[in-house]
Amino acid sequence: MLALRLQPATQKKIYFLAALWACGLIPAGFRLAPVISAPAPSRNPVVVYIFLAEDCKICQSYTLTLKDLHREYSRAGFEFVGVFPNAASTPQTLSAFQEQYDLPFPVKLDVNNQLSRALGAQITPEAVVVESASNKILYQGRIDNTFFALGRRRSITTTQELREALAAVKSGQKIKVTKTEAIGCLITPRKGDDSNRLQSK
Repeated sequence: MLALRLQPATQKKIYFLAALWACGLIPAGFRLAPVISAPAPSRNPVVVYIFLAEDCKICQSYTLTLKDLHREYSRAGFEFVGVFPNAASTPQTLSAFQEQYDLPFPVKLDVNNQLSRALGAQITPEAVVVESASNKILYQGRIDNTFFALGRRRSITTTQELREALAAVKSGQKIKVTKTEAIGCLITPRKGDDSNRLQSK
């Protein structure tokens, strides 16, 4: 039997693809492609995964910003998905959260933390922008710098990293800041869950 030795980057990509496939989150227009610099977004749709928690005050405070970003960039073909990875989350709590904050994008329950592990997400809220054609992570981290610590926020937001990343992709420009530290609530992993799918609300 022929044994294949894969480079770490290739192994990571295969794991990410398997996670998306198992979770039912393969985005529209998905195709296999080598990791390359970001092409025009109209040819390669972008998926914006937002990791959230219902009881996280910081997540709650960002819902207006997320709705604004979705309104602006969904028109450009960007797909938004709210992902709830915490052990306490249920389809009922997701439905209540989406209704209370009037979220216009789908929300998913990461029942076995497969997607959060694949993307390396550890905090809610945390944004991960993925080029769906190549599965390359284009940006990961905070939405903006409003919060600089738990319960500590600036009076004026001075940087908007997620918005700037999406604007760069939309215009075909290089993203200046590709990774930042997310500020929020630690993800509480699920234990003993043998489910292999992300469930819609």
